[in-house]
Amino acid sequence: MNCEEIKMKEEKIFEEYKKAFPEQADHIVYDGLASVENYMQAPVKIVFLLKEVNDEGGGGWDLRDVMCEGERTSTWNNVTQWTEGLFDLAKKEKEKNWEHYANITEDRRKDILKYIGAVNLKKIPGSYVADGNAVFSESLKNKDFLLAQLDLYQPDILICGGTFDNLYYHLLENKQPKIETTTRGIQYCIDENNTIIIDYHHPAARAKAQILLYALLDAVAEIKNKHSI
Repeated sequence: MNCEEIKMKEEKIFEEYKKAFPEQADHIVYDGLASVENYMQAPVKIVFLLKEVNDEGGGGWDLRDVMCEGERTSTWNNVTQWTEGLFDLAKKEKEKNWEHYANITEDRRKDILKYIGAVNLKKIPGSYVADGNAVFSESLKNKDFLLAQLDLYQPDILICGGTFDNLYYHLLENKQPKIETTTRGIQYCIDENNTIIIDYHHPAARAKAQILLYALLDAVAEIKNKHSI
């Protein structure tokens, strides 16, 4: 599938979503691939599966544009670090020390975030702390659209930021691949498309950024080595 076809299918998913939930049409926060062309050229295709955006203003904007503009919250600093690290791993480069990743500038965010995708379970915004019940309820309603998005993007790595249980137990249903655990305790599974689905922290988790980064890189390196991916 070429880039234009992916764009058209992505937009069609949201058009169908608006038809299914017309009451949400003015509040949707569109998500997906920041730049289809860059995503397809990335050394490894990465999608982040998150809960919802924080916007008490009510939504009605496009997360894809915000990502390309180098969104500056701590969430996106961590996403940038994780993505850079995973790109280095995919290119089999020597692991870099923390000083290389620590100073995330706007230019670095702009350069990196355009290569990834971000999908929220809940397409309308919430507040600073996600309401788990609301996210769960919306994700069940959105199930077909969410699965269509993920199937369209065919990521090599799907990082579930606090969303793994929702995806695995409620959205995948009868297509649940075997859950495995790395030697350091990170749960993951590999689906029929060879996508590594990782049960991980939300990028805004209250933990030291360097711990979050290297724990993820360690897990992915072990998974790829074990499964020869």
